Amino acid sequence: MSLDEKQIQKKLDDLSMEWSVVGTVLEKDIKTKNFKESLTLAKKIAKIAEKMNHHPKLTVEWGQLCVEITTHEVNALTDKDFKFAKAVDKI
Repeated sequence: MSLDEKQIQKKLDDLSMEWSVVGTVLEKDIKTKNFKESLTLAKKIAKIAEKMNHHPKLTVEWGQLCVEITTHEVNALTDKDFKFAKAVDKI
């Protein structure tokens, strides 16, 4: 079930400050020391994605990893997206 704007804002307040909502996507840009660190972090996030069966878009670059998550089935944000974000925050 998709979340309304009020629900999204409340859930966003429970995440680290780096998360933002752009349209129907929850995203976080993570600064890293280098490409290898970005890739290592992406692999950790991939394990979470497989465990939760919820797969983000990951953009791996030198010094940065961008995580984008949405629920494609409803083309909106859902509780599942925010649970995934909380798991990423714990890394």
